[in-house]
Amino acid sequence: GMKPEQKEALAKRLLAPELFGEVPDWPQELLWAALPLLPHLPLESFLQLSPHQIQALEDSWPVADLGPGHARHVLRSLVNQSMEDGEEQVLRWHMNFWECCVHLEELS
Repeated sequence: GMKPEQKEALAKRLLAPELFGEVPDWPQELLWAALPLLPHLPLESFLQLSPHQIQALEDSWPVADLGPGHARHVLRSLVNQSMEDGEEQVLRWHMNFWECCVHLEELS
């Protein structure tokens, strides 16, 4: 029930290295707990999430309400991982991810 500006402020507070360390070192538990705040991280901080961290939240991204820049980073990480898993997985992820995460008005 927080307002977007409150989520942004709390997300920025997560970035204090003395609290949780650097973004690439954030543990899985923190990522799960902070999932609703991750789309509110500044893009330059969000881009520090590693492919492994993004993969760990794979099933949760469609409900995360990501903006275009955030969504591209997640999609790129998942597609790169899927390339290793096979072409069919890449196509499935590409279609499902964009359908769920990117708002139509952001594509125009």
